[in-house]
Amino acid sequence: FTRRLRSVTPSSRSLRRRSAASPFLRTSRTIRSAARTTAVKLDFLDAGRTYVAQIYRDGPGAHYVGPGRFDLVIEERRVTAGDVLTLAMAPGGGFAIRLVAK
Repeated sequence: FTRRLRSVTPSSRSLRRRSAASPFLRTSRTIRSAARTTAVKLDFLDAGRTYVAQIYRDGPGAHYVGPGRFDLVIEERRVTAGDVLTLAMAPGGGFAIRLVAK
């Protein structure tokens, strides 16, 4: 299924999962002119389970113009339904999070 999450800023947010056995994929992007920080609540995950969040996000020098457009950070964190991820998005940037149950 794909569910568009409610957004209070001019951006796109979605949550995708192909089947109950598939990992979740959470994505977001921002408009070109504005960098911003967003908090991603993970309360949609199953309570009592641990997940590995594979995070693909903008690097510290990221920008949609020039060589900064290739500044990408890939990291993993262990998370649960009670966690909130705080992620910075560069102008024209965004992130993707793949959540795999452990």
